[in-house]
Amino acid sequence: MRYPKLRYRNERDGLVAHDALVMCFYMRHPNEQLAPAVMRALDLFRERIHPYRLVWCAGQGQIDPLDDLEWERIRGETLDPGPDTAAFVLLWGDPVSLGGLHVDYRGLDVSIHSAERCSAATEMW
Repeated sequence: MRYPKLRYRNERDGLVAHDALVMCFYMRHPNEQLAPAVMRALDLFRERIHPYRLVWCAGQGQIDPLDDLEWERIRGETLDPGPDTAAFVLLWGDPVSLGGLHVDYRGLDVSIHSAERCSAATEMW
């Protein structure tokens, strides 16, 4: 299969733009309904993407290494984010360089948003 391959480099040969595959899903369901399936899908994704890895995550206001302890924290906060909060999962293969893997899940709480506007968004690239 042929498709255009885009690669733009700066004067120091650093990659500044390239082609990508982005999958976004916007679902009109609250986090409580979607989070278990999203976490199962992320478990499978992490397991099957070898040799690539998601190694960084958005922590408490900073980027933290994604180890087993951090993964369990993310799982707990996603499955049960607490009252009046939303679930956020941000994972990267490398947050500094352009390209690689990225996962962004945002699950909204029905108590904050009306049921007809409630949605969750998952993005992978």
